[in-house]
Amino acid sequence: MNISFDNVHKFGNILFETQLFKHYHFPDMLNYYSENFVAFKQMPSIHEFESTSSYLREFHKKNGQNHLMFILPENKSLNHEFQKYLNLNEYDYSYNELYFIQPEDFPKFTKNPIL
Repeated sequence: MNISFDNVHKFGNILFETQLFKHYHFPDMLNYYSENFVAFKQMPSIHEFESTSSYLREFHKKNGQNHLMFILPENKSLNHEFQKYLNLNEYDYSYNELYFIQPEDFPKFTKNPIL
């Protein structure tokens, strides 16, 4: 079984989609960062990132949202030029790891009778 971040449930719905990205929006919780974001389907160029950032900034301003969140394609590295661009423009970035475990493999425990 091939597990990826695409398998993780998202509360936000795809509001807008292009060949480059999917825009997820969750109107019930506008400040829920991880449900109001753009997910790139492929690594954008800096120009494509700037354009998408402007699009998302304008959309969020109209909805009273004060954040921008982007998800880059999994298993791809940022090149030095892109890292430099993000740093110069005061973006924070991090990497996520996804682990998969079957329910029967969870550690067993017994309930503490004192609680």
